[in-house]
Amino acid sequence: MSAAAPLRVGIVGLSASSGWASRAHVAALDASPHFTLTGVAGSTPASTAAAAEKYGLPVAAADPAALAADERVDAIVVAVRVPRHEEILRQVLPFGKPTFSEWPLAPDARIAAELAGLAERHGAPTAVGLQARHVPQVRLIKRLLEGGYIGDVLSARLIGDAGGWGAATQSATAYTVDAASGAGMAAIPFGHTLDAVIDVLGPLHPAGVVTAVGQPVVRVLDTGETVRKTTPDQLGLVATTADGAVFTAHYQGGLGPGTTFLWEIRGTAGALQLTGATGHLQFGAVTLRGAKGDGDLAELEPVAGTDYRGVGSGLSGPAAVVAEQYEAWYEALTGTPSEHGTAVDFRHAVAHHDLIDGLLAPGRVARSAERDERRPHVIT
Repeated sequence: MSAAAPLRVGIVGLSASSGWASRAHVAALDASPHFTLTGVAGSTPASTAAAAEKYGLPVAAADPAALAADERVDAIVVAVRVPRHEEILRQVLPFGKPTFSEWPLAPDARIAAELAGLAERHGAPTAVGLQARHVPQVRLIKRLLEGGYIGDVLSARLIGDAGGWGAATQSATAYTVDAASGAGMAAIPFGHTLDAVIDVLGPLHPAGVVTAVGQPVVRVLDTGETVRKTTPDQLGLVATTADGAVFTAHYQGGLGPGTTFLWEIRGTAGALQLTGATGHLQFGAVTLRGAKGDGDLAELEPVAGTDYRGVGSGLSGPAAVVAEQYEAWYEALTGTPSEHGTAVDFRHAVAHHDLIDGLLAPGRVARSAERDERRPHVIT
């Protein structure tokens, strides 16, 4: 695809009041020289009209198919809850337009593969929102490792607090504690982060996995009701890289005192340490430190134009990272070579879903009445 004028984007799921699309996508599109926001399809006619009015959009479509059919829309972005992805993508992909879906692509690898196949049959170029790989500090880590900054990689360890998936939730996010939704801790904060880890360190070969539901009863704060959590809120992984380095990871639901996010890589000649306030690496807002030999860790700053494109330099938090991802998508659509991180498509999402499904396999079934619901599930 070759595009001289900015590609006109229609978003499924853009709200006038809240949500991920309004929080991250709108500002990212405003900053982009290659995309412009032109249309919306909301959950109701009223929400669609409200979003179109707030953002000054000429296209307010009755449904996702109508948005994809509109000649004023060149590309589609799906930014709704995971359980609705399949329904919406089956409506828009037959139009063959470039289509971006937020991650997770689907509740599991099987459905993700069906959607990837549908896109290929209709010639729709795809991208999936695994934006943690576009965080500038992640790009810097990859450059430093390739340049031998810490020598040969010996080990890497990852610790993350998921924020959600603890003992309490809100009604708007209660669906995420249901394993059938595909929106669990393993898929969202851990899945985003794991994609960045693999992009930097290469493929991982799992040697052992532990999953557990440590807090199976969850209180819905705004209604007072309780729901059962059927997706793990603890995940531990031991793996090796192709070069034999040892990788360990532990993600935990909730957010409390202690380490909130740590990704540390140690080598024969030094170490790199990435820290942040949340286990959601895809949000950005992290600090990278490095040390050579026995020296002290010192902060390392990504370089605009070298480690990232800089299109989102005037933005903060998730919007800045999503802006980088939009530019990577444009490069993929136009065949433009880039050293700043590549956009990944639905086929990549299928492989990543398959990996996560495999990690969750021991604990995906509903707990039986006679089983201790807190007992960890282990595979080796």
